[in-house]
Amino acid sequence: MPQALELARNITKDYSTQQIIDLIRIQISEGATIECICGLMECLRIRSSSKMDLDPLYECLDEMGAVASNYRSVCLVLMAQLALEVSCNREQARQLLSKVNPLKLQKIPPVFIVRCYLLKSATTDSSDLTQKDKMLCKGLAHFNRCKDAMSEDQRIRLGFKLRFQRCRVLLEEQKYTECLSLSIDILESYSENPGYFAQSSMFENNLHNVVSLLLYVPYCSAKVNSLKRFADFIGCDCNSSQAGSNQALHQALHQWLDAHLTSDGLKTLLCKLTRGQIVRLDVEGLMECLRTLFADEEKFQQVYRNILEADVVSISKKFSNVKLELMKQLIGLTNVNHENCLEDDDRLFNVIVELILDRKINAKLDEVEKVVYFSERLQPEWKSRVADMLVSVDKVYERINAEAD
Repeated sequence: MPQALELARNITKDYSTQQIIDLIRIQISEGATIECICGLMECLRIRSSSKMDLDPLYECLDEMGAVASNYRSVCLVLMAQLALEVSCNREQARQLLSKVNPLKLQKIPPVFIVRCYLLKSATTDSSDLTQKDKMLCKGLAHFNRCKDAMSEDQRIRLGFKLRFQRCRVLLEEQKYTECLSLSIDILESYSENPGYFAQSSMFENNLHNVVSLLLYVPYCSAKVNSLKRFADFIGCDCNSSQAGSNQALHQALHQWLDAHLTSDGLKTLLCKLTRGQIVRLDVEGLMECLRTLFADEEKFQQVYRNILEADVVSISKKFSNVKLELMKQLIGLTNVNHENCLEDDDRLFNVIVELILDRKINAKLDEVEKVVYFSERLQPEWKSRVADMLVSVDKVYERINAEAD
């Protein structure tokens, strides 16, 4: 398909729309390859400004009867894409997709069936998240199996759109851990085509999701893995001059962080979390920035608690025992001033107790002396195992759905 598309572009660069349609009719009649004909149809879609521009092609294919039945489904997908992405007419796109025969698309280059699932998800009612996610999972499974047969541009754009749209669905379903992992996967794809991603508002939205979720997702091993991956992207010292494993992504991330995290305290918070260091909560302006990022009170309280959890875990790796008062000083609770937070003594105490009960730290708490005794030996906590298992099960679910399609 990549070579056929490039050849079709070269052949038709000086052709009119009607000349391309005539050429498609001739190619079908003479038994040209499927890739060649689909390449010509894709070229026609690229130069079209609305769904109506492809109406003559569909009428031509309809007149040709059974010999063109596969290509009618392709044409419907292309028309639906124009209706949705150019005309923003979701209902029209949904109606066009309802006429597509999925069995016909099985005989066509895989880019079209992947695109069909992506469009079906986008046109599904926003209240039916299960169906939207099902379509995206099927699209991703087909994409992962057949991406090598796509052009570079198709592979980059389709892969990104599928993952980004699934992230949006996962957010709506409040599956934050899975969404964070998938958002990090999207970041890793940046080096494939920095030019495309640099101009994509969706990529910036994804970066915003990553930063928000790194703060909002509670402490678990899945989050720790995401933090490690993100730390590798931004550099070992979270410094724009010290690149991680991906130079292009490293530069893009720091440009975004500098532009959007206007508070040095917030950027420092993020960088310390990625390195497992203690975050001081009394940094000037930090609470105000967090409230701006998380205007909802419930979300703000969750982020505040997550930071406390991360700090306690970090302290547990540096001390064998520590008094609660010293812990408060290390975290910076003694100078924190923010509205509507619970008493910090009670909150810190409750966080430590829950971390122990959830086996996120191995410790004993002396309530009389107010001392925490830490031990290095710890079995993986069940909540973290569940979070990791959900990510694995989700990937298996995608493959099963694709096989059943």
